[in-house]
Amino acid sequence: TFLAPPGPAGPPPVEVTILPALVAYLLLVPAVIFDWRSRGRPHPVYIWGGGALVAVKFLNWPMSVTSAWHSFAGGILALAQ
Repeated sequence: TFLAPPGPAGPPPVEVTILPALVAYLLLVPAVIFDWRSRGRPHPVYIWGGGALVAVKFLNWPMSVTSAWHSFAGGILALAQ
């Protein structure tokens, strides 16, 4: 343990996770294109689900700085200890 490096500092800040998530959501684009070309339109789940994914990811940042979220997260952490 003397030569072991310290553990990670914790999860990254929320704003750092937005761009990688959007890049990961690009994996859905080929499926939407396939549906569009084969069915003439994308399946409604791609529209509703994709919109929900993007909305949740962009709402993470403003929600993460509210006192209500910090109270909730502190309560969850208290349960874990």
